[in-house]
Amino acid sequence: MIEWALVGSLVAFVTVGLRLVRSPSTGPTSLWVFAWIAASAAGVLLMLQPELPRARYLSYPLATLSAGLMLAGALVFSGRGVPRWLL
Repeated sequence: MIEWALVGSLVAFVTVGLRLVRSPSTGPTSLWVFAWIAASAAGVLLMLQPELPRARYLSYPLATLSAGLMLAGALVFSGRGVPRWLL
């Protein structure tokens, strides 16, 4: 039961975080921090794989999201705009 609570809180956190990241006033540091949080959440879900075999399917999008957030942070840092399709 506690594993499902962790998975639910991770999904809620990523959903709220993506909403905050898409605001126009977001700086590169917040994008990079959120990228590392998404990568860490993906790792935690992979560690829960013995108890929750389906949790690994949530870790794949989170790991992919971390790469996109790193790229978005680099684009913002260099003064370029982040394409809407990226996030």
